[in-house]
Amino acid sequence: MSTMSDVTVIRGGTIVDGTGAPGVRADVAITSGKVSEIGPGLDGERTLDAGGHVVAPGFIDIHTHYDAQVFWDPYCTLSGWHGVTSVVLGNCGVTFAPCKPEDREYLAEMMESVEDIPAASILDGLSWQWKTYGEYLAELDRLPKGVNVGGMVGHCAVRHWAMGERGLDETPASADDIAAMTALVNEAIGAGALGFSTSRTMLHRVPDGRAVPGTYAAPDELLALGDVLGRGPVREGGVDRRPEQLGVGEDGQGLERAQARQQHGATLARRCNAPLSMPGRRHGGAPEEITERYRGRVSRATRAGGVRSRPVRPRPRPPTAPAASSAGRRRTPHRTR
Repeated sequence: MSTMSDVTVIRGGTIVDGTGAPGVRADVAITSGKVSEIGPGLDGERTLDAGGHVVAPGFIDIHTHYDAQVFWDPYCTLSGWHGVTSVVLGNCGVTFAPCKPEDREYLAEMMESVEDIPAASILDGLSWQWKTYGEYLAELDRLPKGVNVGGMVGHCAVRHWAMGERGLDETPASADDIAAMTALVNEAIGAGALGFSTSRTMLHRVPDGRAVPGTYAAPDELLALGDVLGRGPVREGGVDRRPEQLGVGEDGQGLERAQARQQHGATLARRCNAPLSMPGRRHGGAPEEITERYRGRVSRATRAGGVRSRPVRPRPRPPTAPAASSAGRRRTPHRTR
């Protein structure tokens, strides 16, 4: 039975509970670390004045690349500074597991090339006490953390483990390659991975300039990997595919290619019975008309079932805003290993 000394009250804030309901002004009582009551005029041993502030559940950041940073930064800054209490690692197909010992540098340099996280920091900062994704998750469990952490297994690491350098080719994976990849994803899902991520954008490159492994994966490969999710416990995680790009190419077929990929994405989502996150991204000055047509087709695919889309629409910087400084930001040139 709790006593008054166990209770902390957050008083007078505007509660936004995440359900979509309008904000309401009320107090929140916390007993032994858990919300025990919400209402007006609550009493407790300790009181925090939240007048003029919003009181809300912690945010979930579903797209992060803290796969390495969490090893030396338990709060996953900057996310942890802005109300984020749960983060999802393993986006864009880029992860550090599964990983053979001889591939550590390769995966670290790929993350540097894709996300500007220095490979030297990754190689020095990780314990590398794993081979499989399940072993990576177990290592995460042992870390002290200030936020909740979950992860998706990445196509790049899976494909490189199974195929080596061939994983970068446009040649389709063989049946044996696909069997090896599905076994790796099955291990990851069974060990607690939230889902599977892959990349289809040409912006993601390995250090020598080639597209990351999985960019050219054929539908049968992706569907086989999706089948693993369909058999597993993944429902609140799912599949993450990196942006469909509009305006790429000179043949005028960008919208048609994007539509075909959306249709394939809908098939994938239904096949694996899991949500599919597939954001769209304007690129190369694509006309607004093309963007709106694409959104309409995405909406129709969503209504048909199986696809959850998150459009990414860059906003122009206000004329009065200062230009962003590049000081301290390291860009990684493409280089040959």
